[in-house]
Amino acid sequence: SYSFCTLLDHVAMSLEGVEVFETREWRIESGNGGGILTSERDDEICETLKVTNLPDQVFEGHYLKMEHKGKKVLEFTAVQAIEAAKVSKEEAAKDVKCTYSDLWKKKDVDTFHSGLHWTYEMQNFTGVDPAIESKEGGTIDIALLQDTSQPIQHFMSADLFEDDLDDCGTSKVTLKSRTMPTCWFVLLRQFIRVDRVRVIVKDVRWFHKFGTNEMTMQATTRLKDIEDMATDASMHSDDSPPLKLYTNPDQLAQTLPVTKDETRTFIL
Repeated sequence: SYSFCTLLDHVAMSLEGVEVFETREWRIESGNGGGILTSERDDEICETLKVTNLPDQVFEGHYLKMEHKGKKVLEFTAVQAIEAAKVSKEEAAKDVKCTYSDLWKKKDVDTFHSGLHWTYEMQNFTGVDPAIESKEGGTIDIALLQDTSQPIQHFMSADLFEDDLDDCGTSKVTLKSRTMPTCWFVLLRQFIRVDRVRVIVKDVRWFHKFGTNEMTMQATTRLKDIEDMATDASMHSDDSPPLKLYTNPDQLAQTLPVTKDETRTFIL
């Protein structure tokens, strides 16, 4: 029975927003405490990352770390997520524009380039230790994840950062994980909405089935211009008008067209 504690069962504890969960050969540490950064800590991180500003709300106390046989495998922190949004000045001057971009073009781009993508879009952040060997392909066992007979032994859900893009939309990164007796699953999601321009949902999913020596990562990007969404009848109905759809990342993740889909298997 899963209710009995054995050497393979979990040990969990909580201390000041930190929870440690151990099962099989895994140690899962999650943080969900603390508020947004102080101005002093904000300045310290800017200096470390060599950028001029950070998102409006950064939750440094929210994180997830996963170790296998004593070795770090996955790590997700707010600072790592922000660092993944670093781009060059040339990259900052192109790509998606807000509705005020024509005014900005009349000014020196250096005035606006903080060292980060202006929407804080993460560039290929997966959280994995780069030393772990991997290969193309892999499968996430959806049926196993949907098996409601399996109790959830550990769960975490937290925001890493959020910004309103100077009143031009939103950029938000969330992190969720759950562990059951048979497997664990992690979802890192970034939702970007540039008002009247575009919506983007970037997901990184991780899956591991206990008893195997591998874990699977699936990274997807979904996006569509809002102008196209408004005229696409397949994306909305009378019960779900477009304006409501634009703000619901869970629904968008089911309806937006996929522009990137990469799956890799990592050997433990």
